Amino acid sequence: MANRVLISNGGYSEIPLINASKEMGYYTIVCGNNEDAPGNGLADKYVRCDYSDPASVRSIASSYGVAGICSSCSDYAYLAAGQVCNDLGLPGYDDMAKIRVIHNKNEFRKFARSIGIPAPWFYEFHSLNEVEQLSGITFPCLVKPVDAFGGIGITKCLHRDDLIRAAAEAFHSSRINRILVEEVIDGTDHGYSSLVAGNKVVFSFCDNEYHDYYEYAVSAVCFPSDVPESSIHSLTEQVNKICGALQLKDGLVHIQFRLKEDGTPVILEVCRRSPGDLYIEFVKYVTGLDYPRAILESSLGLPFGECVSDITDRFFVRQVILSENTGYLQNVVFSQEMERHITERFLYFSKGMLLSKPLHKLGVVFMVFDSKDEMEHLMSHIKEHIKVITSEDWV
Repeated sequence: MANRVLISNGGYSEIPLINASKEMGYYTIVCGNNEDAPGNGLADKYVRCDYSDPASVRSIASSYGVAGICSSCSDYAYLAAGQVCNDLGLPGYDDMAKIRVIHNKNEFRKFARSIGIPAPWFYEFHSLNEVEQLSGITFPCLVKPVDAFGGIGITKCLHRDDLIRAAAEAFHSSRINRILVEEVIDGTDHGYSSLVAGNKVVFSFCDNEYHDYYEYAVSAVCFPSDVPESSIHSLTEQVNKICGALQLKDGLVHIQFRLKEDGTPVILEVCRRSPGDLYIEFVKYVTGLDYPRAILESSLGLPFGECVSDITDRFFVRQVILSENTGYLQNVVFSQEMERHITERFLYFSKGMLLSKPLHKLGVVFMVFDSKDEMEHLMSHIKEHIKVITSEDWV
C-alpha cells in the first residue's frame, strides 16, 4: 500500500526517522533482530529479521506492499535496502554499482582519484598471504576493512611487525573479505553532512569531531566547526563533483574528512545512510531544519522541502556517553558544570545492566555553550565530567 514505509531497525538512532514517518501519516514498519529496540514500540508494526539480509528485507517489503524503505544507520542495512529497492522498483536509491562505489572504501578511493579528488594512497588485499608479500610500504599506515563502519577493525601500524596482526583483525571485521592498507593523513577530523538535489549541495552542516574513547570512533561533535569557509567551499565542490560524475539521486550525502594543515579537505569516509548516535536529530536541533524528515522523504523518492536553517551564534555539542569499563552498571553521574549545559538527554541505560564489553553506548546528550572557550574547556576534560560507575557484582 502506498501509505506504508519500512524502516530497517528500531534503535535509538532510528527514532527520529520513525517519528518523521508517523508525523507524515505513514503506517510505519520497523525490522531488525533486536526485539527490545526502543523504536519498535513507536512504530505501527515490528517484524523480526536480519536487516542486512536482502532476502529477508525483500520479503517484508513485498508482504506489506511498502511505498519505500528508509535505511537505518548501518552501511549493511543501506546495502540491503538499496538492493531490495532496485529489485522491486522502489524509489530513492541509486543503482547498486553506484551504491558500492560510495559505500566500499576501496571503490570510493579509486573513483575519487579518477575524477581528481584528493584521496589517500592505498593497497587492496584479499588474503593475509598478499599482505605478507607487501614490500616498500611507508609507515605509519592504517589497516581497515573496506566494508565496515564506526571505526570497526581499524588499526594504525607504526612498524611492519604490526601489519599482519592488524590485517588479520581487519579481515575478521570484513564481510566481503577485503581490506585496505592506506596512508595516514595528518590533520583534524570533521564531519560534513549534506542534502543534494539535482547533483548540487543545497544544504550542508560541518562539525568538529572528538575521539576521546577510541581513536577511530567519534564520541562527540561540535558546531560550528573550526573549518575555514574556503575549505568548506572546496569540500562542497568535491561533493558536487562526486554527484555529477555518478548522477546520484537526490538526498543525503554524509562525509567524514580530515583537514590538512594547508586547508585541504581529504575525504576519508562517505555514505548515503543516516549517521548514528542521533546525529540527524542534532542537526535538526542546531539548525531548525527537519533533517530526519528530509532524509525520509528522499528515501521515498519525494522532494524534500526548502532547506532553510536558523543558526544562532552559540556553540553546540552532541556527546555520546560511553563506558570504558565492564561489569554491572551502578550509575552514570554528570558533573554540576556539565549539567548546566545539558539541554537534551537521551539515556539508553538501566541500573544493573551488564556491560560485557568496553565502549558500551549508554546514551547521548546535547549541550549548549555561550562561548567557544567555555565549550573547549569542558570538552577537553570530558571524562572528568561523565562518571560511569560499574562493579563486578550487581548490588
